[in-house]
Amino acid sequence: MARRAPPELADLAHRPGIYLMKDGDGEVLYVGKAVDLARRVRSYFSRAEQPPKTRALVARIAAVETIIVDNEVEALLLEANLIKRYRPRYNVLLRDDKQYPYLRLSVQEEFPRIDVVRRVVDDGARYYGPFVTGTGIGETMSLINRTFMVRKCRNHDFRRKERPSLQFQIGRCYSPCTGRITPEEYARKVVAPVRAFLEGRDRRLVRDLTREMEEAAAGERFEEAARLRDAIRRIERLTARQEVVEVGGGDLDCLGLYRLGETTAVAQLVVRAGRLQGRRDLFMEGETGSEAELLAQVVRQLYTAGTLVPETVLVPIALPEHAAEAGYLTARRGRRCHLVVPRRGHRAKLIGLAQQNAREAYDGYQARRSRATDLLTDLKLRLGLSRLPRRIECFDISNVSGDHAVGSMVVFDEGRPLKRHYRNFRIRAVAGPNDFAMMAEVIERRYAGELADRLPYPDLILLDGGPPQLAAVVPILADLGLVGRCDLLGLAKARSLDGQGRGRGEQVQSHERLVRAGGGEPVVLPPDDPLCHLVARIRDEAHRFAITHYRKLHGDRLVASGLDGCAGIGPTRKVALLRHFGSLARVRAATVEELACCPKMTAPTAEAVYRYLRAQEADSASARDDRQNPTDS
Repeated sequence: MARRAPPELADLAHRPGIYLMKDGDGEVLYVGKAVDLARRVRSYFSRAEQPPKTRALVARIAAVETIIVDNEVEALLLEANLIKRYRPRYNVLLRDDKQYPYLRLSVQEEFPRIDVVRRVVDDGARYYGPFVTGTGIGETMSLINRTFMVRKCRNHDFRRKERPSLQFQIGRCYSPCTGRITPEEYARKVVAPVRAFLEGRDRRLVRDLTREMEEAAAGERFEEAARLRDAIRRIERLTARQEVVEVGGGDLDCLGLYRLGETTAVAQLVVRAGRLQGRRDLFMEGETGSEAELLAQVVRQLYTAGTLVPETVLVPIALPEHAAEAGYLTARRGRRCHLVVPRRGHRAKLIGLAQQNAREAYDGYQARRSRATDLLTDLKLRLGLSRLPRRIECFDISNVSGDHAVGSMVVFDEGRPLKRHYRNFRIRAVAGPNDFAMMAEVIERRYAGELADRLPYPDLILLDGGPPQLAAVVPILADLGLVGRCDLLGLAKARSLDGQGRGRGEQVQSHERLVRAGGGEPVVLPPDDPLCHLVARIRDEAHRFAITHYRKLHGDRLVASGLDGCAGIGPTRKVALLRHFGSLARVRAATVEELACCPKMTAPTAEAVYRYLRAQEADSASARDDRQNPTDS
């Protein structure tokens, strides 16, 4: 039986626009677009037969907000922006845990540089990509840095330099920071060939470099000629490995789709400058629309603000509103984009290849899900958890001597990182080095604050710490009614085992130990256990996320820490110690054996750190005594 429509829907306009369906708490449940808002919105309440997902949506609708626009293309653009902003639970949402990198050439600067970025922004720079394999972007960056002498220093360092860098000394930079090349020369010698290479004009580039090489050799500038010769060889080797699939060059994306049951896989083949660069896989769960409707949603979500739209997008079937979707892509690109359903020729073969890749992606996705379920089931049984830990939230604290502390939360869903749910917390209520109170503050803010309404509750809460950390957070979880709703574990620091290394008297690191909130013996995971790999990966990701955020906030303090002046401890070992222990307070509390277990550390350096920190404590204690008991001189 259809639900009665809210009275305010009687006044809806017969105009194109967007509708936002909200629940009683104001949460956006669904964002949709319509050519005729009144007809489309009322249809939700007039149909007797609806799919289960739609029935569940309609049952929760408390209010409908509409936004009128001028045409269907504007509606598509606004719909995509709102879906990206609200991530409504009833919209088709692509699962894609990867943010593929781009190369950014800062042509808006006097002396452009090139770097790797994850987002495309409207800043005047030129972007190239996406690169769907790490090796692809790594090889490209290596070739550019070794061949085209692009400046490496960041703008902050560039403005402060007075002497040429090492890159200039080894012949990989013209040193524009010291005025050794004019902007015009830099544009001709560096920027133009880099753009030619990235835009696929390889033959012309090789021809120009060959001419320059011959001129250098004729002028007896043999070092320059040799450098150009090596550059030509590197370009030819890299481009020879890329399959040419688009005659005449050009940029295009080819989308393939495979659907079975409630899972849909989409394969995006990325072709740049006529060469196939790689494949990107995306997935949807529980969607009931037609393949054409799902593909239209893919197009809108794939090409949102911050992504590059190629000249052509190939799709296997016509979309429900094909002309409007093409207009959407054109608006996103800023100039004409062709949305094509190829019927014959090499582009039709490319569509067939994309369809095969979508089927392969589907099979791989289901296999990974099966392995992840088996692993999580093993974790549940081995640790006596009350539920399958599909969603795991892991918390870590990072600080130096208790100052400017930050907490981090990383989320793993079905055994894989869910980075859009990661969060950082600046510690507000705790002063001084008290990791236990800091952990308690972070837990309370996550599960009692606004995040409690915006993010789902986890099946398992994992703390980077042992019984003291667990004891600090259990009362908070009990007050919030979460003790029986979420399992709680601590990942205790590994212990050192004397005399069990290869050398005599050598210390080695023990296995990972998981501690239950209720006490009892820890569960020990040997290093070759897949569960050990999973929990270590989660813990290391929490460390990485916390340290990265701390660096952004207090980068100089991370290196200029309480370890300054300790013999044998440079920046690399400082960072390694802080990453391993999480804070300087934990480094101070560690034994010599625990310090020796840290990566980059040896037994002698561990002993040196231990003695140095003990001497610091003695000096601090002496200074406090002098302040408390002053004597006349």
